[in-house]
Amino acid sequence: MKALLFWTATLLMVSGCQKAGKSSPQQTLADKADAVHDFYDNAPTHQLPHPDKIRIDGEVAAPVNQPLEHLPLRSVIVKETRIKNQRDSFVGAYRYQGYSLYDLLKDVPLDKANKGSFSPIIDLYVCVTGKGGEKTVLSWGEIFYPVNRHQILIATRVTPVLPGKSGERRPVPDSSKLVEGTDLYSECNIAQPERICVHSLDADYPVKRTWISCMLRPLMYITGPAGLLY
Repeated sequence: MKALLFWTATLLMVSGCQKAGKSSPQQTLADKADAVHDFYDNAPTHQLPHPDKIRIDGEVAAPVNQPLEHLPLRSVIVKETRIKNQRDSFVGAYRYQGYSLYDLLKDVPLDKANKGSFSPIIDLYVCVTGKGGEKTVLSWGEIFYPVNRHQILIATRVTPVLPGKSGERRPVPDSSKLVEGTDLYSECNIAQPERICVHSLDADYPVKRTWISCMLRPLMYITGPAGLLY
């Protein structure tokens, strides 16, 4: 009898723990009691429907369908502003969480179309395409500039940043979106990004190298009121 009661209680406890730890896939509750000091969790966090993989193709060694789940979750806080009737139109402030283009692209082998004439990767850019056909073009420097490595995300979660006293509300997207945290305007934040295509600039860079030009360097002289300084 005691053994039966023990196993019954154990099963009830495990079941209760599973139910307690299971959160809604749509929304995470807000910290309205200020249990922690994070100002940006005072509103619910909404889960945004998104694809499991992002297609990466173009000037790469081989097209890949990059899974998202193993990548680190990054966070960026932005103030979204649109251009409406040739004027600034404030949309709202948000904390977005998702997967940075830096993480998505950093390990993908490249195969530049113009590598024979210009091998550096500084002329690369990417075109991000949304499910609805919208496109955003980003330079390689925007993604890989060291100061802003994880500021451009494919956002899969969003938390509106709300004023504490006014009771204002902000519109929340209903699907994943490209978020450019470094932009002053949010016109490039397209919905449901699903493909990243890598390109190099379609231009020629004539480079003339000879042994004499490598050995001879131009000399620079600095002069001042008293004559030659350097």
